[in-house]
Amino acid sequence: MSLRVPALSKGVRRGPETLLGLALVLGGGLAALALRDDAGELTKVVGTTRPLQSGHVIKAEDLDTFEVPKTAATQFLDVSESEDLIGAVIISDLAQPGPLPIAVMTRLDASLTPGHALVAVALDEGQYPPSVAVGHRVIVTVRTQRLDGQVGTTSLTPTAVVAAVAPPSEFQPKTVVTLRSPSGFAEDIAAAESIHISIVGQKP
Repeated sequence: MSLRVPALSKGVRRGPETLLGLALVLGGGLAALALRDDAGELTKVVGTTRPLQSGHVIKAEDLDTFEVPKTAATQFLDVSESEDLIGAVIISDLAQPGPLPIAVMTRLDASLTPGHALVAVALDEGQYPPSVAVGHRVIVTVRTQRLDGQVGTTSLTPTAVVAAVAPPSEFQPKTVVTLRSPSGFAEDIAAAESIHISIVGQKP
């Protein structure tokens, strides 16, 4: 970007006020140029090499390096933290390769026992208590349509434990609650038309 400063006309005297004005114009132009350069500065972050589905456990071959504007870098992990993503779980479908938002990942629970799983549930406002947090023990209630056309409501047993909560973001319009639950919950939740969770206590 080149800054143009008009030449002074011959025979016209310019006082200190004029020179000060020209200095301010020149200084303002240089400041705008600096801001534009800062906005265009890029930084390297971790991304995914291919589309990934919710529930996918991240492996080393899934990851690559991408560049994003520094102003958006806090939404992603720096390349130096790529090894920390191995074993993390995707909680929202990623339709294409690109930078991997922190908001769509959760850490796999190392204490999972046989017969248990991490189940991600995308919920709208009103389908969960606003205070729900990691460690809460919850009841999961599913609403399904039966073969006779009637709608049935069932509370799944036993209770589940909240493993992670991802609030809505530009990448995921719903709140995603990850539950540590019996593996059979996954099938019931996938078949449900709507899902509600209710807090019944803290994790012991």
